[in-house]
Amino acid sequence: MWINLTTRIPAPERLRDAIVTHLQQLCHRIEDRRTRVLALSLKGNASVVNANGSNSTTCLVVDDEPAILRLVAVVLRDLGCETLMAPDAESALQLVNNGSPDLVISDIKLPGMDGLELARRLKSDDRFDDRPVLLMSAFGEPRNHDGDGFLAKPFDIDGLVDFVSPYLDRRH
Repeated sequence: MWINLTTRIPAPERLRDAIVTHLQQLCHRIEDRRTRVLALSLKGNASVVNANGSNSTTCLVVDDEPAILRLVAVVLRDLGCETLMAPDAESALQLVNNGSPDLVISDIKLPGMDGLELARRLKSDDRFDDRPVLLMSAFGEPRNHDGDGFLAKPFDIDGLVDFVSPYLDRRH
């Protein structure tokens, strides 16, 4: 279900489900056979999407919604990035300890440690002095966060590309 101008806005408790359903539908439409998902040996929690095996920018996406992880990973892959995915901040920190990504995109509301704390920890790490940490949320942009940018959910693919492209361009 997606909201259009002729549809009544669903109750707040159903809005999240509508957003997730729409993102899942988008993922299924844009995914193709070129996408290869490989499991990492990190407690079975994380996976990596390779961008044609080339030396590319590495991006870490952190979100507890599998549909959003897949959507962002496919879009970043199409932009030429290798994409690491983690369902929570703890898994993301383990991935960062195994190799420092060039860019991090994290949801704010996560199980356990939230995205705000993840951003704070990453930005206190010297490796992230010149590496962007971007935040996203359906609940608005928080004040005084440590992220380098903010993306409001729900977003469309063009909005996601427009949001991350300037940060990726800085890496090249």
